[in-house]
Amino acid sequence: MYQLYSLQTCPHCHEAVELMRKNNIQFEQINAGSSDGIDKFRKVYTEHRNEIKRDNSGTIVLPIILSQDNGNLRIHQGTEGLERFLGI
Repeated sequence: MYQLYSLQTCPHCHEAVELMRKNNIQFEQINAGSSDGIDKFRKVYTEHRNEIKRDNSGTIVLPIILSQDNGNLRIHQGTEGLERFLGI
């Protein structure tokens, strides 16, 4: 199952959610702007800081989608290449 970290105001996050729902992909959506979600996001960010990209202004690229693949964590950010990441 995938974990999707998003913000309610993020249009790319909404695109990713729609794509995953349309293709019946199971995922847990975590609102990184909520009190619960920010704690989960901080943990992921702390553990994978070197793998999480920022744009030219220093903003973290959202959505962030995580998956476990044969015990290896895979991280995808943004919507470009998302279909390939999801295998659809």
